[in-house]
Amino acid sequence: MEHTAQVTLYTLLMSDRYQKHIDTGLLCYLQSDQTQGVAVRRSDLVGIIMRRNELANDILKASRTQVLPPMLKSQSMCRGCRHLNVCTIYHKAHGGSSGSSGLGDLFDSNTHHLTNAHAAFLRLWDWLIDLEAKEMQLVKNEIWRSHNSKSDYAGGCLSSVVLDWKLPYSKSKKDNRFVYHFLRNGLPSLSERTSNGDFLNAASSPTKEVDCALRCGDFVILSSESSHLPVASGIVTDISHSHVSVSFSKLLRLPGSSPSSEASHLLEEIWRVDKDEFMTSFSVMRLNLVQLFLQSAQAAHVRKMIVDLEAPRFDKGRILSQDPAISYVLSQRNLNVDQRQAILKILAAKDYALILGMPGTGKTSTMVHAVKALLIRGASILLTSYTNSAVDNLLVKLKAQNIDFLRIGRHEAVHEEVRGHCFSEMNIQSVEDIKLRLDQVKVVAVTCLGITSPLLANKRFDVCIMDEAGQTTLPVRIYLVMDV
Repeated sequence: MEHTAQVTLYTLLMSDRYQKHIDTGLLCYLQSDQTQGVAVRRSDLVGIIMRRNELANDILKASRTQVLPPMLKSQSMCRGCRHLNVCTIYHKAHGGSSGSSGLGDLFDSNTHHLTNAHAAFLRLWDWLIDLEAKEMQLVKNEIWRSHNSKSDYAGGCLSSVVLDWKLPYSKSKKDNRFVYHFLRNGLPSLSERTSNGDFLNAASSPTKEVDCALRCGDFVILSSESSHLPVASGIVTDISHSHVSVSFSKLLRLPGSSPSSEASHLLEEIWRVDKDEFMTSFSVMRLNLVQLFLQSAQAAHVRKMIVDLEAPRFDKGRILSQDPAISYVLSQRNLNVDQRQAILKILAAKDYALILGMPGTGKTSTMVHAVKALLIRGASILLTSYTNSAVDNLLVKLKAQNIDFLRIGRHEAVHEEVRGHCFSEMNIQSVEDIKLRLDQVKVVAVTCLGITSPLLANKRFDVCIMDEAGQTTLPVRIYLVMDV
């Protein structure tokens, strides 16, 4: 029954898509090689639409009021569940008790350390994450709702682009991916503009040039504007004011086109490139948030600082000692008084230190000297920021100081000057080679969300430095604090 209902549902979708009445379909079972016709009956349609309306109503309620499902109230099942900590913490935060959970002492043993202030903090940030996730979902919905250049103002898409007819695609020797080159509809070929030496100053309207928030390394979805259908997902490998190049794992093919006419159809098509906003980052943020309220000693220490606002501690006695790191800072004549004091504060910090400064005041340069001072002490350092560009900006300056480091991240998203410090550019033959490199290097750099990489699963650091920390939300930063 469910299979015929699925066919019936598809006839509704196709009728709406092609504006034609479709009242029959074919149901094919590949395993048994059987095919049967399915006639659409009104009674079946009524039932499907009613269930659809019920589902839509539940989804709408869930989007407006985030209400968690009730607990199972089964001690035998919950005791061995890997989600017991998360479930009980959320239940406590939303006013639950040992009685309402049905777990009795098991619930109390997992949540007795949480105060009313902790519960309010968790509810607040969980709500804020929900708001951000809803806004992101609206952006993702634009891929289906809008297919014209008017939506380009959002910055996350490029509409009305065509394949460069002289160089539609090339194959990358490094990863065997296919790189397609797109231009604004009406701009000259990329090779033409390169040959006449006027790469950026094409004889066309500047309003037709590529101008959006896409960056190298961004995941994108390529769709056909004529059919409104996503065709493939890829990664931006190059972008300028006049073109964008995207790599795909397979050759592009339009749905329904024949292999013989594939190339001509691709060149005739008008394309749209949308940034693929990942919802998985919100799962990471929620996981970071709930880890703050676990019973571990590290979580309790971080919770005191972040939730209970306990003041950070500083080692005043060590500042006055004969520390080679301090001697290095005092000997640097290119540091001003404020920069020198900031680094000394970092060296004295037992918990954390915050460096505040206006743009252009030398915060990044200060971090470079702070890294050198910490390395003199033999500390292992995790360098991070929310964006790849911010991470690489700091690494470029470290490279100029001949400081060795390891960059964790996708090859396409990393600045070309520091790609040589990625695993993809090294002669890595085994897992042991990766472990050896991680043990050898003292400085590891990664974005805030990239810290969950399996490569760093068992890696601990003495110090974590986050550049442009004010541009990240608190749930993103929690994991970094817990990892040192």
